[in-house]
Amino acid sequence: MSVIPFPPKAEPCVIIDFCTMAQSDEFPPGSAVFVLEYRERRLVETLWIGTSYQTALEAARTWQADGVRLIDKTGGAQ
Repeated sequence: MSVIPFPPKAEPCVIIDFCTMAQSDEFPPGSAVFVLEYRERRLVETLWIGTSYQTALEAARTWQADGVRLIDKTGGAQ
């Protein structure tokens, strides 16, 4: 008999990531933007999108102060 194990409990986290906009009403094409997302199991919420890494980090630190793990996929972009 094969038993599929129940996945471990996924801890909530906020993720800072970086992308280049192809098309947007807010940003010109080719704009470099930072994205802050909240993730918990199957839930993914975009919290913030903007051009400032510092602003994204400040917002993420607020979540981190409440015990939510921070993952910075930018490598600490400046």
